[in-house]
This record gives sequence, C-alpha cells and structure tokens, in this order.
Amino acid sequence: HEIRNPLAAAKGHAQLLAEQIPESERQRRWVDVVVEQIERIEALSGQLLDFARGGRLQREAVAPAELLREAADALAAGRFAFDVERAPASWSVDRSRLRQVLTNLLQNAVQASPPDKPIDATAAQERGMLVFTVRDRGPGLPPGEGERIFEPFHTTRLRGTGLGLAVARRLAELHGGTIEARDHPEGGAEFRVLIPPPAES
Repeated sequence: HEIRNPLAAAKGHAQLLAEQIPESERQRRWVDVVVEQIERIEALSGQLLDFARGGRLQREAVAPAELLREAADALAAGRFAFDVERAPASWSVDRSRLRQVLTNLLQNAVQASPPDKPIDATAAQERGMLVFTVRDRGPGLPPGEGERIFEPFHTTRLRGTGLGLAVARRLAELHGGTIEARDHPEGGAEFRVLIPPPAES
C-alpha cells in the first residue's frame, strides 16, 4: 500500500491533467509518458508481490483444459493451437495462481512468436502429473541460459522486468511442482509446467 497508493494518486492526477490538454499540444505527450511510466511501475510492483507472496494455496477442483483456454483467450484469442485430449477432467490447484503461471508463459510465447505462427498449448496427465506445455515459434532459448531465465530480474527484452518466469516458477513450486524449459527439436522454445496431485493430509 505504501507504494501503490502514491502511484495511484500520481497516475490519477496525471490522467486528469491529460484531459485538459489537447492531443495536438506537445505537452500532452509529456503527460502521456508520465502515465505510461507509472503504469509500468504498477505492473512491476505487482510482479514483485507475486514473487514474494507465499502463504497457503486456496485449492479447488479445476478443469485444466478450461483453465488453459481461459488464460489464452484473455491474451490473444485465435493465436493458439490447443491439444487437451489427454487432460484430466479436474485437478486440485489454486485457480488464480495457476492461471497466473499459464498467463506468464503464454504471454512470453506471444511476444516471441511471429504473428502468423500458431502457439502450441497443451494440457495432459503424464505419469500421475498434470502437465501444461507451451511451445512458441521464436528463436529458442538464449544459448546456455536454460536455467538463468528463471532468475529474478534476468531478461533479454529491452522493456522486460525479468520477473515473469521467476513468478511462474515460484507459483508452480508452491503447488509442489516446477517448470522446465528447452529448445524444441523443430524450433522455438518449449516450457513444461509439472504439477503433482496434492499430498494427502
């Protein structure tokens, strides 16, 4: 709150100021830049909270295929080729946190892939694990950085925060799982989210 409240106030006043300046005026662009940069700081603070937040999972029975489609459709409907035939009917997970994992991976795939290439998104049950797979059509993983890409603040993007994959792995680990990354044999990068069933109490 000590960060978000001042940011919200600053953005609100900047937006009010922007409404008073015609778009044709040079000063309007300056105000728009202020709003844009505040929004970037808000996004970064949210990602920092996601990375640091622990606590108990709020598990519920979720249809993995449905969750995958929800996350994909919210980002770029029509960009994804789904394979959910082997998905279990339901799995006990924290819906909002696992959706964040999928959102982060799918968003990265959209950014890495040419706009005319499909992104593979799969949900399946393999060897007693719930497995989500996202394969993009980009250049693949940076050489020698298969694990470093999951480190906080490590990024190869000019405007990236380096927290998306770190947050995704952190949330997967809270479920007792993990995320694996590799270059796909046919090109692009492939990320696999492995979530075990909850341990019996």
